[in-house]
Amino acid sequence: MKSERSHEQDMQNPSSTQLEKLVSIENIYAQMVLDEILIQQMIEHLKVKIDQSLDSRDADTFMKLSSLYRELMR
Repeated sequence: MKSERSHEQDMQNPSSTQLEKLVSIENIYAQMVLDEILIQQMIEHLKVKIDQSLDSRDADTFMKLSSLYRELMR
C-alpha cells in the first residue's frame, strides 16, 4: 500500500500516461463546449427562420423548420 506522501509526490510529478489522460479529457471537454455553442447558434437561427415563416404564413417551411427545432431540443 502506498503512503500518503507517495500519493502527494505522484500528484506533483504526474506520469506521461496521466498527462495524456488529462490532455484527452481537456480535448473532449473543449469539443463538448464547441458542440454546445454550435447547437445553441443553430437553435437561435431556427427560431428566427420559424418566426419569419410564421410572418409570411409559409406552412411548409414552418413545418420543416419546427421539425428540425424539435430534433435539436432533444
